[in-house]
Amino acid sequence: MFAPGYFVGAAPASRLVMKKSAGRFVLEKPEEPLPNREGTMNARGRPIYREWSPWPGWIQIVFWGSLALGMVSVLESPDMTGGMRLASVTLMAGAGALVQWLVAGLTVRLYRDEMKVGLGTAAAIAKRIRYEDILRTESVRYSPLREFGGWGVRFRGKKRAWTARGHRAVVLHLTDGIQLYVGSDRPYALEERIRTVGGTRIGSRETDSGAAGVRPTES
Repeated sequence: MFAPGYFVGAAPASRLVMKKSAGRFVLEKPEEPLPNREGTMNARGRPIYREWSPWPGWIQIVFWGSLALGMVSVLESPDMTGGMRLASVTLMAGAGALVQWLVAGLTVRLYRDEMKVGLGTAAAIAKRIRYEDILRTESVRYSPLREFGGWGVRFRGKKRAWTARGHRAVVLHLTDGIQLYVGSDRPYALEERIRTVGGTRIGSRETDSGAAGVRPTES
């Protein structure tokens, strides 16, 4: 399992090799083959930064505790054969692992052209945001129960929330007027990473629209 947040480092520099030329030994950089299309696409698709916020501990206890009780009741059932018990317990364990993979927690990935916020470690259920669509960002403390009625994927007017736990988030103010709350245990660090990767693209549309609205004064 990966750490809560980290940058993906660059590849090491090419090695120098020693060759004999004109009676002397010299260090030269070997010729590198041109990258193939697949390798280039994989490099571009690799996330620059990744952060994962798990479910709160009490939810994990309730989830796995309920699943364990269900398994015990299956194992003690007199109406099932040994093979049926084993198959049922295996199926329940697999279902629990699938739930954890698909929806347990929140994963944030920052790519070169966009960021992706998704549920679980798989992030199969996700939302993509282009940096050009972000007007500004801010780290906030808020009340998930009062403002959204809880955690998870929530909607409240112009506000949207993708959260897993806690009461801290990075709010993305988007060009369509939406305020997107992205839950994080370290919102200030996440906001800094978003602004670093997004660069001047964040707020660029606001700047463009402002410049377009300026009319030259008549002399």
